[in-house]
Amino acid sequence: MTDKILIVDDDPHILEGMRALLANYFHVRTAHGPEQGLQDLRSSGPYAVVVSDLKMPGMSGIDFLARVREVSQQTVRVMLTGYADVETAVAAVNRGEVFRFHTKPCPTDVLRQTLTDALSKFRTESLMHQESLQGSAEARRALSDDDAMPGVSVPVPGMPLMVLLTGKELRVAELIRMDASSKEIAKVMNISPRTVEAHRENIRKKLGLANVKINLQSYLKSIM
Repeated sequence: MTDKILIVDDDPHILEGMRALLANYFHVRTAHGPEQGLQDLRSSGPYAVVVSDLKMPGMSGIDFLARVREVSQQTVRVMLTGYADVETAVAAVNRGEVFRFHTKPCPTDVLRQTLTDALSKFRTESLMHQESLQGSAEARRALSDDDAMPGVSVPVPGMPLMVLLTGKELRVAELIRMDASSKEIAKVMNISPRTVEAHRENIRKKLGLANVKINLQSYLKSIM
């Protein structure tokens, strides 16, 4: 199972700086621009994680990560940008199913934690994919000692969010974290606001917040 991370930016100085910051912690490769990124993905992949800048000549980061999703669906996608707004974040999550969206400059500890979480997500989903292909009980037990699967309704301390929540709930949670309203989430995901509220309620239950007066957005920011 791969643990390679590909960082894509059109600025060679940023690529050099990020490599220096992360090389001691992760297996990092860099690509100068989206075209080289796609070429590396095909020739040197698979990659567990791809980190992309938003503003790049020839192809935006949103379009690039959407292409990454087509080429390597299991690769976890992260976006960095110096021009953050809710609409851009919503588009990134919707088109590229971006796992994290950070503004630049992103604190090193935050970026490292994001990459650690992204690798964990990749490993978890790879095991789940292996299970679905092999139909084996062994692959299921490899996920956790309690056979945890997405959609489990009882929160377990330390359990990764991608195991607690379903895919749609993860997308809703990420948009809530980025301060998107229920109407914005409904529009992005092409569902009704009522369905969004149902997802919110399920997320609170699965995180053990059903009967606790804690702001969901603040809580998600603290753990994502």
